Amino acid sequence: MQNSWTVSLGRARSLLATMALLMAAGLAGCGGNGVLGTGIGGGSSSPSSSAEPGPLGSARNYLLYGSAKEPPPAAPNPNDRDINCPKVNVLEGTAAMRIGLATGGATEVAYQASLGETARECTVKGNTVAIKVGVEGRLLVGMLGKPGSYTVPLRIVVKREKAVLFSKLVRLSVTVPAGDTQATFTHVEDGITLPLTENDPADEYDLLVGFDPNGKAEPAEKKPRRKR
Repeated sequence: MQNSWTVSLGRARSLLATMALLMAAGLAGCGGNGVLGTGIGGGSSSPSSSAEPGPLGSARNYLLYGSAKEPPPAAPNPNDRDINCPKVNVLEGTAAMRIGLATGGATEVAYQASLGETARECTVKGNTVAIKVGVEGRLLVGMLGKPGSYTVPLRIVVKREKAVLFSKLVRLSVTVPAGDTQATFTHVEDGITLPLTENDPADEYDLLVGFDPNGKAEPAEKKPRRKR
């Protein structure tokens, strides 16, 4: 008759061997997947569309999407494309402006203004592109001038080939401090919205800036008269 201790020991050894085999099989079956999907061993982190996600897949989806199931992929947006903003060019002959006597001598100048740096920024909004244009310049007081406030007429234009799509005259107030002879001025125009076509905005539109001392502001829209 076998000792009960011997029987118990044999059963324990058999149970340990079975558990070791089960653990090895389990590790081999999930070697590549960690808590968030792909682990060191490789493998796909996305569950099959025909099967419900397992505990690990559900944990990943809850962490990323707040739900056990991964949401369907979003439809591509046709407006999600790289665009180039048109360059800012200065209208020929309008980069500087001099005010003074008609003779135009160096000692007969009240003030003169010149354009410096320009910048632009484009933002796609649905089927349109919003363009922001920045202009920086400098005003110098001449022999006939003195410190004080001056008005600088700046014209901003957007064209498509020969057609003018946007034109605005901005009268900037520039103040030269007492005891000084010059001042800088800046203007940012952010009211330009144009159609976004299949062409790149850099190829479709031309941005132009310059001084327009003889220009007239665009007439205001007339309000319809009320019928009595």
